[in-house]
Amino acid sequence: MRLNVTYFRNDFEDKQESFVALDPDTKTVASVFDNAASVIYQGLEVEVQYVFNEYFRGFLNYGALDAEYDEFETDINPNDAETIVEDASFLTPRNAPDFTLGVGGTLSLPMGDGTLETFVKYTRIGEVDANLLNLKQSKIAERDDLAASVGYYADNWSLVAYGKNLTDERFEVFFPIATLFAAGSVNRPRTLGVELSYQF
Repeated sequence: MRLNVTYFRNDFEDKQESFVALDPDTKTVASVFDNAASVIYQGLEVEVQYVFNEYFRGFLNYGALDAEYDEFETDINPNDAETIVEDASFLTPRNAPDFTLGVGGTLSLPMGDGTLETFVKYTRIGEVDANLLNLKQSKIAERDDLAASVGYYADNWSLVAYGKNLTDERFEVFFPIATLFAAGSVNRPRTLGVELSYQF
């Protein structure tokens, strides 16, 4: 068994943040950049890998993250035609889930001149704020991801069939721009494929 435990603390000074807003002068959409005086990311990561036998090994990964602004000033209401910069350190930094969990394993079986390998991984990701101002519409709820692959690996070539987001879980990242304008993007749906590789 292999066990890795890591505590980390990253303190960023003058970290830039950006958001899309309506320019009151030109009435067009513009990207606005603000500096966050101090952002602190700290947390714990645990990685466990266990070799059950010569054919099967399993793993578990867990990460806990605490992300917060130490100092941050921005216009909390960028679409009200007034620029009022005020304390916004109570907000949560974007794209910082409070936890991630991954568990899975690999089964490797000798076959002919190569190895038949099956890999499965389940991932759980905590809620994420996708918007700088932590708008409710822009929160991404806790989500699951299931990935798997089956491949045959020989000395200089491999053939692998894989699947990503096998549960076909869908979510949208919402970006408000102005009172009547918004944009967004959706995650990739269930993806299946086959990959043939050859090393010369």
